[in-house]
Amino acid sequence: MTSYLTAASAVTSDALSVAGAGKSAADYTVLFSILGILVCVGVPLGTILIGKLKYEGSLKQVLWGVAGFFVFTMVLSALMGAIFMPAYLDQTATEFQAAVIVIIKAVCEVCGMFLIFLFTKKKKGLGNALNLGAGYCIAECLLTGFLLVAYLIVITSEDVDSIDAVRELRMYVERNNLVAGEEWKFIMKAFTAAVFCCLDLSVCVVMFIGVQRKMYWFGIICIGMELLIRLPNRLHSFDSWFWGNYAVIIPYLAVMSVLLSVGTYIVWKKGKPSLSSD
Repeated sequence: MTSYLTAASAVTSDALSVAGAGKSAADYTVLFSILGILVCVGVPLGTILIGKLKYEGSLKQVLWGVAGFFVFTMVLSALMGAIFMPAYLDQTATEFQAAVIVIIKAVCEVCGMFLIFLFTKKKKGLGNALNLGAGYCIAECLLTGFLLVAYLIVITSEDVDSIDAVRELRMYVERNNLVAGEEWKFIMKAFTAAVFCCLDLSVCVVMFIGVQRKMYWFGIICIGMELLIRLPNRLHSFDSWFWGNYAVIIPYLAVMSVLLSVGTYIVWKKGKPSLSSD
């Protein structure tokens, strides 16, 4: 899943010692990391509150969303990836291999949403769709938030190597390319978390409408929505084509998130008369 968050990817592992030595740089890095954690907590929580209080959504949908993320997006996609690409390693993957894995994950995620909505189809109303999406957001943001918390522990701990647990955290952070020498890249963790939350919520609402109106071909649209965000973001880590340029990938993800959200809202408004609340 960390491969989904490569818009904030690393430069060198030596940057940890640089950040620890340069207090002025570390101050901004800590601030950006905290902002990222706040986004990872605030966006899913805010969505749940809106879904529950304004649209009377069920909190059980949140639990279904969390379970669906781990079962379908994580476990099932890993099994499918092992079947179709048994020799795949994230560290040595080619652009093509990474693209195939992203496609597999997108298909598995949408299929998971479809099955959950089919199972809970009596739960109508926008709140239930938002809460299911919030469950996916929580699971996705949890991974990002853990990395940021791990980095804060490392950068604010003195004599890191004398503590086994903290030393292991530093190794984990370095392996996952969290450490960067350029401070602004840390705020990108918050940005990518927000982008993927918008994606999860949009896909959930569209898939919810498709199931409620028995327009199951909406699933193809949902897979396309997933690929519009996740595929360019993954290719960014390979400096592939123009996606490797931050000046391209950042505006693209921002604009595409807005377009998907607006498009989803329009679809919801058109289908709202036939989707009464339960």
